Amino acid sequence: MQDSHYIFTEIGPRLENQDAVHVGIKAQYLIACLADGVGGENCGSIASTQSIQYFIEMVNPKEERLDVTIQEVHNEIVLLQAKDPRCKGMASTFTACVIDGMKLVGCQVGDTRLCVLRGNGIKQLTELHTEANRLYKSGQLTKEAYANYPRKNIIESAIGMKTVPKVQIFEFELHPKDRLLLTSDGIHDLVTKREFRDLSLKSETIESFGENIKGCLKNKVLQDNASFIVIGI
Repeated sequence: MQDSHYIFTEIGPRLENQDAVHVGIKAQYLIACLADGVGGENCGSIASTQSIQYFIEMVNPKEERLDVTIQEVHNEIVLLQAKDPRCKGMASTFTACVIDGMKLVGCQVGDTRLCVLRGNGIKQLTELHTEANRLYKSGQLTKEAYANYPRKNIIESAIGMKTVPKVQIFEFELHPKDRLLLTSDGIHDLVTKREFRDLSLKSETIESFGENIKGCLKNKVLQDNASFIVIGI
């Protein structure tokens, strides 16, 4: 596996960038994380940054118990809320993957996203923990109604929420030349999967892929903080 990656984060129209990103090596495992803080002025940026920091400190890549790690991270964020009244109500979405050779193990909370690009295809590995997605999957919303649902970005699971976070754990067997794409909703609400695929196909390198996504964003109107990570396998 090549350690080739590209990171982008942009504040957009917000007063503060509450997204946080990380790519690094721990015990010879590649770890990538993307978090999107929730809570407006109530320390959303602290929630996202600290969630990543706690995850990196606590995760044991060899054990692959990411659900346990996420619960431990959640507990730490709750403790921060109790210690500082300003942090009351803060929370964060969270997507991470741990890569060992060609094996990927990942975890997901909220509406950040991880996709794999391979050849002419793109596959989303994460599910959205949102009100709209729950209603769509249960058949209460049609595809058209889902696209125009006014509460589309209401999340139902996040690190630091009052309820125990719902955690998706997934595994995926990678192939050489696969590309991983982690995005916050400020990115994937604007750029379609087909656009990501087409940008990847015309990009020979990870660097050019990242730059081409940035170029695509220049033709969009950012509505939120916007962050993405691209990793080459």
